[in-house]
Amino acid sequence: MRSILIFIFKLFWWFFESSRISFFLWKVLAKYSSPIVICYHRISEEKLIKQLDILKCHFSVNDVNSLLDNVFVKKKTTVSNQISITMDDCYKNDFLIAVKVFNNRNTPCTFFIPTEYSEYNNVLWAKKIIFLFKLIKNIYVDKDGNEIHFKDKNDKKTFFEKLMNFYLWNDMQTNEVEDEVNLICIKNNFKILDDNIIIGLDLIKKYSKNKLFNFQSHSKSHPKLVLCNNDQLIDEFKSSKEFLQNHVKIPQNIICYPYGSKWHIADSYKNAEEFYDYGFSLELGSLKNVQNKMMIPRVPFYEKDDSASIFLKIFMSQLKSN
Repeated sequence: MRSILIFIFKLFWWFFESSRISFFLWKVLAKYSSPIVICYHRISEEKLIKQLDILKCHFSVNDVNSLLDNVFVKKKTTVSNQISITMDDCYKNDFLIAVKVFNNRNTPCTFFIPTEYSEYNNVLWAKKIIFLFKLIKNIYVDKDGNEIHFKDKNDKKTFFEKLMNFYLWNDMQTNEVEDEVNLICIKNNFKILDDNIIIGLDLIKKYSKNKLFNFQSHSKSHPKLVLCNNDQLIDEFKSSKEFLQNHVKIPQNIICYPYGSKWHIADSYKNAEEFYDYGFSLELGSLKNVQNKMMIPRVPFYEKDDSASIFLKIFMSQLKSN
């Protein structure tokens, strides 16, 4: 049902754009919308440029700290037409595209770093599965060595989505998932490329000198926080903050929670409050000065998003109550 509604909306949007009605709709949305924070993960240069052109045509792009200060410290109730941009995980290839585009377009961005992955040049399990399924054709070998044959691309896509959701929503901690996924990679003769590792200190130090770019914590080991005990939570938040404080001259006042759902975060935001002023989730919504500043919503953007889906996501973020 949801996919049908989206398809119908995109048909209408095609008419709106061809008749220029969309320009008016964008102006109304921007004028009356509460501020939003956008989240990127994986990008391509061409799509990022197109999406950024759409956003900058209708919204004012501010750095995250300025936006948060206006909403939560100055408590401005008339802040509209404002957005900020963030990127989670920061894989090397995606990061280098981002800094190139944002620098050329004079656009600020805050990058969230899982510090242990950065320190040891590692790759999160989700990235491994994504690239593995780009490589394999019609045969997948599971962790036990069993071969699974796909009938077609749709069969392969369905299996991929089930596998991702299984690891995302089960009670296995991230390090346990990593062990299984590494075994799967070995069984399928797959090795991750250097361009897909999370950026190291060399790039963090280099680009932290650029005033457009801000580097903040995405925890230490990117765990499912709901499965962590109190001591583990303190270590995740404290260690990642100290790691970045020791290497970049940027105040560490924001935490971006791994995975980002309310289930994954649970009550860990209460521990995070001891170390940070703000916390970002991946729950959809806009910024309001009455909401919990340790559970700030964001709007996720992906490569596939066009002007229709971008408009719809921003519109839905305004309707969402947080």
